[in-house]
Amino acid sequence: MEWSEILQLHSWTPLAEVEGHVEPIVDGLFRVGPDAYLLTRGYNKSLEKDDPRAPFVTKAYWATSIDAARRVISLDPAFGGRAPLTLPPQELLIEATGKYGLLYRQARAIGGNYCEQGFYSREGKFLYKSITSNRMEYCFLGNQVNDSEQPFLIGLSLV
Repeated sequence: MEWSEILQLHSWTPLAEVEGHVEPIVDGLFRVGPDAYLLTRGYNKSLEKDDPRAPFVTKAYWATSIDAARRVISLDPAFGGRAPLTLPPQELLIEATGKYGLLYRQARAIGGNYCEQGFYSREGKFLYKSITSNRMEYCFLGNQVNDSEQPFLIGLSLV
């Protein structure tokens, strides 16, 4: 599945309606293309668990590896701790190179729903920091500010 198609998906679409090869990775996470993943829920948008069309797609991810996606989904520091070797698709960048410093400045300039936060495991180990701007969440492995750091995962809230 190409990113142009993923960007057109609607939240709460039944996974069965997603075209192309869908490969289960871990509970609720499916690979739909190179470095492209969909997160699903077993209930519908009314929070009803008995809907026969389940599971439903709620979010899309670009990730540098399966382990990078698992780090974010499971909040487990054992996964995806390597620096990214691949660059995100241009469709997911805010007119930027994807580097932390430029994304940070552009997200603040755009305004709207902007947030910076850090994520930790249940044991208190640092997992990643993120910049969220509107529908996009850019995730970085370093716990220090590094303007040239590339994201290891980008989350996209579906509309």
